[in-house]
Amino acid sequence: MNNQLYNLVNLEWEYKDILKKGLILNQKITTELNKYQIINILNQFNNDIITLDEIVIWANIIEFNDFIKYEDTLNILNDIICELANPDINWYLTKARAQDIINELNRWKIILG
Repeated sequence: MNNQLYNLVNLEWEYKDILKKGLILNQKITTELNKYQIINILNQFNNDIITLDEIVIWANIIEFNDFIKYEDTLNILNDIICELANPDINWYLTKARAQDIINELNRWKIILG
């Protein structure tokens, strides 16, 4: 499993373990997802480093965790994560679609940073 995906899975479990132990009372742990992380994951998919199944797992972890925030205010990243997490509803990711998403994210450099 890819290091970035592995780290995200571990972050989820560490977060849950901390909450279970009661070490966090009124603090929120958050991490921010940015367009470069999505581009990195999609490039790894296009280069056959990670599989479609790994992308779906990664995107589902992001989609269903409140502690992961998005850097944009237009919900572009949220829409992309939703698409990647739900291939049965949207469509299965292809290398061509992954490149389209990368190109779309690169066009949004002014808004997303």
